[in-house]
Amino acid sequence: MIKKVSGDKHALAEAYAKQHPLSQENPGKVRGFYNEDSGKITIHGSGLKAHPLRRSQYPNGWELDHDVTPAQAQKDMANNFKELRQKYADAGAFGDKKPLKLKWLKAPTDMVRSVYGCESHRCKNVTVTPDYHQNNGTPVCDCDRDMVFLRVEIATNF
Repeated sequence: MIKKVSGDKHALAEAYAKQHPLSQENPGKVRGFYNEDSGKITIHGSGLKAHPLRRSQYPNGWELDHDVTPAQAQKDMANNFKELRQKYADAGAFGDKKPLKLKWLKAPTDMVRSVYGCESHRCKNVTVTPDYHQNNGTPVCDCDRDMVFLRVEIATNF
């Protein structure tokens, strides 16, 4: 049973962080505090266990910064974070679903392109084909800097 924390918002923040599902999956790594200026509770965690489907992207874990009003914190705690737990379960956040087994498909190089952008966001994005890299390296923008990789695009008919 979860008891209602009333009065001291700092104690509420600590209780909210301690009972939060991410805290239970990462004991001792999630902290909560009440921000007097914003009137909100902030929970923060560092080096948290990454989602199973994202572990290759975040091998060292990930950061959590979340703000909530004291009223919402009380509501979440009263229903044992039911909505959040369901959201995590649907996403298989803590290994309660098996990670998808992905299949690699060959794609002709004329159906694949990479998109690069400028760090200063002043220059237009550019699209290059896979063979561009072997001949030219990383694209350079009008600012005379290497552009930043944004995404890969694959041509489809659906």
